[in-house]
Amino acid sequence: MANDWKKTARGQALEVLEEVFQEGAYSNIALNAHLSKSQLTDKDKALVTEIVYGTLARKITLEWILAHVIEDRDKLEPWVYDLLLLSLYQLAYLDKIPAHAVVNDAVAIAKNRGNKKGAEKLVNAVLRKLSSQPLPNPSQIKRVNKRYSVQYSLPVWLVKKLIDQYGEDRALAIFQSLFVRNKASVRVTDASRLEEIEEATGAERSVLSLHQVFPADSFDKILVDAPCSGIGLIRRKPDIKYNKDLQDFESLKAVQLDILSSVCQTLRKGGIITYSTCTIIAEENQEVIQAFLESHPDFEQVALDHPCKDIVVNGCLAITPEQYLTDGFFIAQLRKKA
Repeated sequence: MANDWKKTARGQALEVLEEVFQEGAYSNIALNAHLSKSQLTDKDKALVTEIVYGTLARKITLEWILAHVIEDRDKLEPWVYDLLLLSLYQLAYLDKIPAHAVVNDAVAIAKNRGNKKGAEKLVNAVLRKLSSQPLPNPSQIKRVNKRYSVQYSLPVWLVKKLIDQYGEDRALAIFQSLFVRNKASVRVTDASRLEEIEEATGAERSVLSLHQVFPADSFDKILVDAPCSGIGLIRRKPDIKYNKDLQDFESLKAVQLDILSSVCQTLRKGGIITYSTCTIIAEENQEVIQAFLESHPDFEQVALDHPCKDIVVNGCLAITPEQYLTDGFFIAQLRKKA
């Protein structure tokens, strides 16, 4: 049957990636929608998830490799190119999957999806060539920002932005941390059972307990979880970096300032605003706080502290992904003067 390919793990991964690349869908939403109605086994669902997120996370690297064997990608139908991307991801990064299984499945999908019009021949030729010889090595790229972009699959603009802000050594540590798998975590709301749960699960207590800074019973405070670029979430939401709108940090900064200026009018004297973002870009964080204070002399910054001194920056909490292998976050507090 022509649609049999849709019932396979790799076929469903292709459908999800098409929605992300061609229609601008969010990967987590598209993936969950497909898996919720899928008849695949749990093992195959796990494979779909690995292929989708892995292809997204390594997309720039995969495209660079494919450029060595495809003269003009614009001549390919988008779904064919997407199929080559997800197949190359498996060949390059999933050691436990035999190359012949990847190639055979891709050819079968191309034959069914393309209604036997020849797409399978190109897919077969490209993947057999890639699987029969060493893959190109991006370490040979001379331009530094371009090399890091390909090595760590990040847009050149983001590589440059993070190097400019953090310096090359720390930026490299951030880049490398993005490919370290997240650990599972549990939030315990009953503090009296914390030690019991730690002993039963063998889990380690997080040293980043923000509740030490923000008590749960502080009802006289306003929390502003500001819209932002989300750069701090790239490890688990890799499609964030392909949203070109997020490069306009000054526009995002203006929106964040507007929100703060609006909510601050509802705060009583002595009240506190907690400003939080899931980004590590200064324009959306420290510069927003500085600009707000300059335009609102009736407010002052509340200096925050934390047992982990390396995340305390100028009285704010600024967490980058390489420090504790978490998402990146920024938190600051502002008090309305009495």
